Amino acid sequence: MTEQQEPERPTEFNKEFRTKVYQHVQKYAAPSLARTVFETLLTFLIFYSCLFVGWLDWPPLAIRIVSVLIAGLARMRVFIIFHDVAHGSSIPLSHPLNLPVGTALGTVCLTPYFWWQSGHNYHHRHSNNLDKKQYAQSCPWTSSQLRSVPLWQKIVYVLVFGKFTLLSLSHFLYFTIGQRFFAKWYENALIVAEWSALAYFFGTRIIVLELITAYIGSFCGFFLFHSQHTFHNVYKRNEADWHPFDNGLRGSSFLQVPRPLKFFTYGIEYHHVHHINALVPGYRLQQCHEAAGEMFDMVPRTTLSSSIEMLKYNVYNEKLQSFEELYFD
Repeated sequence: MTEQQEPERPTEFNKEFRTKVYQHVQKYAAPSLARTVFETLLTFLIFYSCLFVGWLDWPPLAIRIVSVLIAGLARMRVFIIFHDVAHGSSIPLSHPLNLPVGTALGTVCLTPYFWWQSGHNYHHRHSNNLDKKQYAQSCPWTSSQLRSVPLWQKIVYVLVFGKFTLLSLSHFLYFTIGQRFFAKWYENALIVAEWSALAYFFGTRIIVLELITAYIGSFCGFFLFHSQHTFHNVYKRNEADWHPFDNGLRGSSFLQVPRPLKFFTYGIEYHHVHHINALVPGYRLQQCHEAAGEMFDMVPRTTLSSSIEMLKYNVYNEKLQSFEELYFD
């Protein structure tokens, strides 16, 4: 989003401040192909190395468990780099390497490139707009929407987004099975080819580890995404009052990630910067935030503990302007 693309809608921020923020963030929207290649290869190296250590028989069990956990986190990092490629923030969309790199990353993180890119771009255009469908949200419906549908739809919604299933099963089924129906034939074929090659050389146990790391990576990814848009006093408005700038600063959180985990989150915790300008690559989000001075002081801060507390909420009550836990009432 740029100042020239802004709609004529109400905003709590004056034009001078918006211009200042846009100009500041724009300075960091400059990808480095060398840096992207380095980050991609490094993440692949960590993922497959840790996967291999987890497969070996001779290391102590504790080391193998830790290796598999790290591989799961690296798999999440693969997805975040994939996310950047799909935006064109790390490799311009017009660059000949964008599609092959995006497809390779999507093979490892089990995500179809074009389908996911289309849905995620929709998310950036309409997130927290109450008059638009919230396809790419972890609390996509309002309480009135949930109450208005037949019982079978309520059951499906609760099974997907309820507190007992969102981070126990839904995330894993979404990545391993759900997205297969929207992938192009060659994307599914690449996943089958990769896993078949691994099974041929290392046996079926490596496939079990692939599934375990897919579970860990998707769990962490869903948790991050839930925390980015599901928090108290989040910005949500109807179409006539929804403004992309306000949504970027008030509708996206700044998650306080412990330093040892920041390598794996790849800057996505600075989600407010990302929603102001999706062309800032992940490795520059922190730098952009820290150089902004007081500009981002109003951005909602969330913590791991506050995000865990928000996992019980599955719908948004537009009348009370708060999230709530709703099932079949």
